[in-house]
This record gives sequence, structure tokens and C-alpha cells, in this order.
Amino acid sequence: MLKIDTSDFLRAARNLERTIDQLPFAFSRAMNDAAKATRFSLIQQTWPSAVKVKRPNFLPWALRIKFSNKRNLTIEINDEHAQGRGNLELHADGGAKTVRGRVAVPGKYIKVNGRGVPRNLQPRNLPNSFRRGDIIYQRYQETKKKGGKRGLKLMYSLKDSVRIKQDVPFHRDFERVFREEFMKAAPKRIEEAFATMKRR
Repeated sequence: MLKIDTSDFLRAARNLERTIDQLPFAFSRAMNDAAKATRFSLIQQTWPSAVKVKRPNFLPWALRIKFSNKRNLTIEINDEHAQGRGNLELHADGGAKTVRGRVAVPGKYIKVNGRGVPRNLQPRNLPNSFRRGDIIYQRYQETKKKGGKRGLKLMYSLKDSVRIKQDVPFHRDFERVFREEFMKAAPKRIEEAFATMKRR
């Protein structure tokens, strides 16, 4: 959990003999500004600099913000909407990916496109295939003519789990960018809050 030290802002408000009643509202607006900028940075910089992006629209769709308000000065950027797709938590922390049954790990003959494995190449749809032990093979024939060379291709290996390494610094970049953006946004939002108070 990232905590922001706002004591300098509180001290400045008291020195200026300003009421601090408006500060929670100002802090909330600054936090929300920082959250938007941080989400943008995670999408545009952190993710593509760490992994090969195959689906550019995935992370913008997956990452959502829970905004703060003056009564609850907390924000959150999470991937709850993705419901585990993309394994973002594992990319951030590292760990084993498990599923019901076995994990099918594609071999070199499976060409993954921007949306993942094409439907016709997924294990259940793979033509002329069969499983032997923990391997899914596909039969092939080099020519359709009788006598053409025949063989097998290793298409998938079945595993109980797959280790995903900690390769995307989501936590580090969140803390760095959010702190920087909050410190930039807070003075402006405090000034706006005090200006609003004066007009009352």
C-alpha cells in the first residue's frame, strides 16, 4: 500500500490561516488526477516496455480505477474486470499459472496471433491430432498424393502448471508515477478549493 505524506500541505494551510476543511476534497481530486495519469503510464510505458504486446486494446480494457472521494481518500487501479485473463497479477508478482485440468503449452508449430491461439489450432479443435501421455501430436502428410511423407508434429505439452516470471514492474511504476503526479496535482487542486471557499 502506498501512503502519501501530506503534512507539508497541511502545515502550509495553517501558516496561511486557511481552513483545512477543504483539503480532503482537494486531496481527493489530486489523487484522482494522479490515478488517471498513472493508469495511462502503466498502459503506455510499463506494459509495452516489459512484454511483447500482442493485443494493444487488452490493458486499457482490463485496468479500471476505483476513485477516491473526500470521505474515503483511497484509490485503486485493478484488473478485476479481466477476471484473471492476461495473468497480470502473475506478471507483477511472479508465480505458477494453474487451471482446471492441465495447461496446454504451445509448441513451435502453433503460431500465436494478436488474440492468442487461433480457434482452429486450439487443442480441442486441432485436426488430425491425438494425445499420447502429456503430449498432443498432429499427423501430417507432406503431399496429398499416395506415398507422400508422413509424420507427427509436437503441438502441445500438457503441464500441471506453468511458471510465469515476475517481468512487469506494475507495483514499482505505480508508486513512482502516482507519487510524482499527486505532488504535481495537489497544489493546483488546493488552490482551486481555497478559491471556491473565498467565493462563498
